[in-house]
Amino acid sequence: MCIRDRSNLVNIRKTETGLMLLETMLSFENIRQCFLQSPSFFSKEHYQTGILVNEINVFCSALNLSSVPSEFPDLGKTNFPHPQIMSSTSVDSVTCSIQEKLELVIDRVTNLIKILIKANWSKVHELFAHIILLHKDREKTFSSGFTIANSDGFYLNFLNLLLRLCEPFCNSIDVILQEKSLINVNQIVNEPFLSDVSRIASVPKTYVPEKPADFHFMSQIFFVTLHALHHYQGISKKHLQFLESLNAAHSRGSPQDPTFLAMITQKYSWDVQMLNTNFVRRLFYFMSFTSALSIHLSGFPLEQIIKKESFDLDSIQNSEEVPPLYARLPSYFAADIAKTLRYYREYHPNTLTNSEYLWCLDVIISLSLLWIRERKLLPNYHARKEHVLLIYSFVPDERRSARSGDEDLTFLLKEFPLLKEYLLPSLILFSIDVAKTGTDNQLYENFSNRQIAYNIVIYLTEFDKSNWTVPFMNSLTNWIGNDAEKFVQFVMLLFNDLIYLLDDSLAKLKEIREYEHLEEEEKSGQPLYQQIPPEERFIRRQNQEQNKKLVKPALSLLLHYYKMLSALTKLVQKPFLVPEIIQKIVHNLNFSINKFNGKNAKDYKVACKEEIGFDVRSYMRVIIQVYVNFVEFPEFIETIVSDERSFNLEIFQRTGKILEENNLVDQEDLKTFRLLFERLKEKSEDLLNSDKPDINLDEVPEEFIDPIVTEIMTDPVLLPTSNTVVDRLTIIKHLLNDQTDPFNRKKLTKDMIQPLPELKAKIDAFLAEKGIKPK
Repeated sequence: MCIRDRSNLVNIRKTETGLMLLETMLSFENIRQCFLQSPSFFSKEHYQTGILVNEINVFCSALNLSSVPSEFPDLGKTNFPHPQIMSSTSVDSVTCSIQEKLELVIDRVTNLIKILIKANWSKVHELFAHIILLHKDREKTFSSGFTIANSDGFYLNFLNLLLRLCEPFCNSIDVILQEKSLINVNQIVNEPFLSDVSRIASVPKTYVPEKPADFHFMSQIFFVTLHALHHYQGISKKHLQFLESLNAAHSRGSPQDPTFLAMITQKYSWDVQMLNTNFVRRLFYFMSFTSALSIHLSGFPLEQIIKKESFDLDSIQNSEEVPPLYARLPSYFAADIAKTLRYYREYHPNTLTNSEYLWCLDVIISLSLLWIRERKLLPNYHARKEHVLLIYSFVPDERRSARSGDEDLTFLLKEFPLLKEYLLPSLILFSIDVAKTGTDNQLYENFSNRQIAYNIVIYLTEFDKSNWTVPFMNSLTNWIGNDAEKFVQFVMLLFNDLIYLLDDSLAKLKEIREYEHLEEEEKSGQPLYQQIPPEERFIRRQNQEQNKKLVKPALSLLLHYYKMLSALTKLVQKPFLVPEIIQKIVHNLNFSINKFNGKNAKDYKVACKEEIGFDVRSYMRVIIQVYVNFVEFPEFIETIVSDERSFNLEIFQRTGKILEENNLVDQEDLKTFRLLFERLKEKSEDLLNSDKPDINLDEVPEEFIDPIVTEIMTDPVLLPTSNTVVDRLTIIKHLLNDQTDPFNRKKLTKDMIQPLPELKAKIDAFLAEKGIKPK
């Protein structure tokens, strides 16, 4: 009975005493065998609910010692009775004292379990699997609580026990390198809790798995622990929700408020188990082993990654299929690893700065990079997004910086060579993959997911190039040189998103300005405002506040996008000049400078600019920087002037004066912009004086007309999927956004397009006859 008493420190001592007595008894073979067959150890017939498991099984009763406040509030009330007067030293001292006592109990249980494992591992495994299945049922019927399954406190202790059993094969990088091959992934078929779990990737149809041994301790305890870690995510999520409530209570209430003080006591109680140093250490060791195993099974050079040796990631794994043993891994753990690290990033960032865990983070973050980059390794883009969010959590964030105790984790970006070499290209590839995912109804979700990747790219490209981001930028330059086509796809996506943000922001700014005009009329007593019914005035006032709330983050993001564009165009220019995107880029820049500095700019000059963070000069500055990056490229100059919809030479002249009068750019950029203006002026005069013959489309043979843009084709090609002829530039632009035939939605790639040289020759001859030089 002393093992089953719980909830305070005295009973913890009683529990330990009972376990010591049981350990002595189990040293006898006959007692040990009788115990394994008794309901006190395991019986499916008796163990139908979590509460019965905890009442009957002596080990589970001991593990049910919990500090989770919603389950056993007495521990917090007894040990942290006056949080308002307790110093941090006192809190740490009490917390460590309780943790030590809980660790002693789990030590005793672990020793007993090890004795029973040697006697009959299959029986112990059956108990572990049953506990996990009960917790799985709890997630389906959560409102029933731990009468159906086990308590959160119990499950934390249970996971701690499993991590202890795994510790011998994952407690150092040297051990991991030796033991990684001993995990038999085919053992997964023997686990009842993995029977309905999806796999991480598609297993090749030709693969015939080896038949595993009935029981293999190391493999089975690994998969048991891996699944237990999956259910741990629900507990950590619940804890973060509590912390959000605590922060909200702190911001709106008094530090002496009884409700707030009670929540502080609850926080200290949570810390006992969630911040148990030994538990966290074992957890990180296990995640590093899991990551190393995944890298090893995926076919990437684990030892080179761990030793931080240079290798060409692009030359590895060119096959579309992944190794079958890797593909058989359960899919859920990919997101679990990222979520667990992000949990500690939010809850206790000091954990990630602990030098003891750097080797663990090295392996985990390397796997994160591979998953972000290689879609075939992790087809589930939601899981890939979790790893992008993990990398983003290392980037400074205003929301986190506003909280006390936050840690600068940018050193994690600087620490790992693999990130310097491949992070930026991997984020670009992820952004492209996201655009190909989902349906039209998920456009906003996809936009939000790309935004996460963009934020990291923005952070790494906004800095002065004399700092630590230089290797990131150099690797991006090298990658663009090797895969310009992918980068062009990324640029197209970037401009699609930028246009969406710009249009949305301008529309809201205009509405805000219109309402401000109404307010000005109200103050001046204008009759027009008085004619508006009170109900409509109220609705307009609500819309005004909503518009200001929505436009502020959109404007901030828009400015960051332009900054990224400025940095990228300073880094490389030629990929931005390809025919399929140059017109889109130029039109956006011309349209933007027209809106911010043209004759209708007054429509966006809102009085609340400081409130919503809208400084038009900031936008002008970065847009001008993009222009000056292309001043030496005649094709860019010509495209600017040829933009009939938005180009206005007077606006460029006015912009130059504003730049000079307000010192918006340095003297070098100002000088370059003046040169740009002179070249635009010269090109405008050339176009004005040129005698370009007009062609009436009615006179053009129908076979020469592009059916999509209704213009004369310059390079006709055949789409084999629909047997349709279009201009090459038209279909290339389309394929940047959509890899399908626009006429029947069948899959279509650039390689499938067939040139039509005979038709091109006819078109060229026709244009020459009309006095137009063929392109």
